[in-house]
Amino acid sequence: MTATSAPATAAGTRVRATAQASGRLLLAGALSGPLFFASAITQMLTREGFDITRHPISQLSTGDLG
Repeated sequence: MTATSAPATAAGTRVRATAQASGRLLLAGALSGPLFFASAITQMLTREGFDITRHPISQLSTGDLG
């Protein structure tokens, strides 16, 4: 038995490109949360006078480093 494959169509290429783009977006979304918290923790540890028990994370965006 021999297998025959249908020629690639524009629609099939478009679906494949959309799936690849969706996969990249999902990966970026999955990495954005840990990256945000890593940068926030780094700023918390290096920002003088910042106390997580008293200040919200959004306070890190104010000041000369924000």
